[in-house]
Amino acid sequence: EGEDMIFLKQHSQVRVPDVYAILEDSKYGQVVYHIVMEFIEGGYTLDYNMWKAISDDAHDKICKRIAEQLILLRSIPSEGYYGRVHNQGWEPSFMPFRTRYKELSGPYKTYEEFISALKTGAEVQCSISSWGSNFAPGVPLWLDKFVPTLATANGREPVFTHIDPALRNMIIRPLEGTMATAKDYEVILIDWSFSGWFPAWMQ
Repeated sequence: EGEDMIFLKQHSQVRVPDVYAILEDSKYGQVVYHIVMEFIEGGYTLDYNMWKAISDDAHDKICKRIAEQLILLRSIPSEGYYGRVHNQGWEPSFMPFRTRYKELSGPYKTYEEFISALKTGAEVQCSISSWGSNFAPGVPLWLDKFVPTLATANGREPVFTHIDPALRNMIIRPLEGTMATAKDYEVILIDWSFSGWFPAWMQ
């Protein structure tokens, strides 16, 4: 995540918190990383109740700022592969590619390699959630159509993607007023753990 944020600071105008340090801790036998980052003064991570409590006008202003950030994100020049920054793969726990929880997933040089890995991950996840010795109804047909459907999808080129742009992963900072009365808002995207180069359709 720290690498992703530093990459975005260097290669885009996307508003992310400044990264001051990345620390490694192996005190308990497992390596854990900590990010020391900028504190966003006066910002909120919105939950559903807070979102319901503000006006439609506030919704429009916030959504406009979110759209601006996503457009900036998608405008980063492609590096020509599918994977994390610096030509790396995603960690083994990343759901779309999760199989044996051991190897990194990717990077993938071609779109065909990428969707093949997605299909393998989908087969494993469907097997784990199967009904007894059989897939749930409809799953075999869905798996059969998986690769042919994605093979003809539009937006196959790799673009930089957040992958989880939920309200909980955005800090909304009101400008000139409260959350309910602000004239405008600043949007800061957080939680870049699984971001990277994905097909344009995958967000």
